[in-house]
Amino acid sequence: MPADRFDIFIVHKNPRQRFADGSISALLRNFAITRLALPEDEAIAKDWAEIYCAPTNSSHEIFVEGKKRTEEDAFVQLTVHAANKLEPLPFDNGEIQAAFWIAIYGAYTDTPHGTFLHRLRDVMLVDAQIHVQPHAGVPEHRVVPAGEEPEAKKKLGPRKGPGMVGTHVEEL
Repeated sequence: MPADRFDIFIVHKNPRQRFADGSISALLRNFAITRLALPEDEAIAKDWAEIYCAPTNSSHEIFVEGKKRTEEDAFVQLTVHAANKLEPLPFDNGEIQAAFWIAIYGAYTDTPHGTFLHRLRDVMLVDAQIHVQPHAGVPEHRVVPAGEEPEAKKKLGPRKGPGMVGTHVEEL
């Protein structure tokens, strides 16, 4: 990988900020619909999740508006990380910790475009703090250890029994 590539870490200004599953899903749907990044793999545990995204032909819009400036991919991998507790970022020897971050590995520039940062604020209310380092390679995808798999959510379905307004019919 050329030396002119960068790893960008976007963290909420409050590193303890956590997000609901629906917010993370909305962000990933937004990335997929606008073709900024396409989810291709995931590791989901009880207390953390990482979603790994691949670049597309529109990924350059994370960094510049308009036409692509080069035929190269805009980045190598985009990872969305969410956890219930603070975890060290794969950056600066792990000295920075956060519960949520977006890592853009191998970006061809070191600055995300303001429009992208506004999108994060609109979709998830993320006030971004940006950390950048020279590209150090893409870490291996995390593997969920045995016993840390998330429990299946119980579906409630329709409630049955007395007391439900409009559901009990009496024949006269």
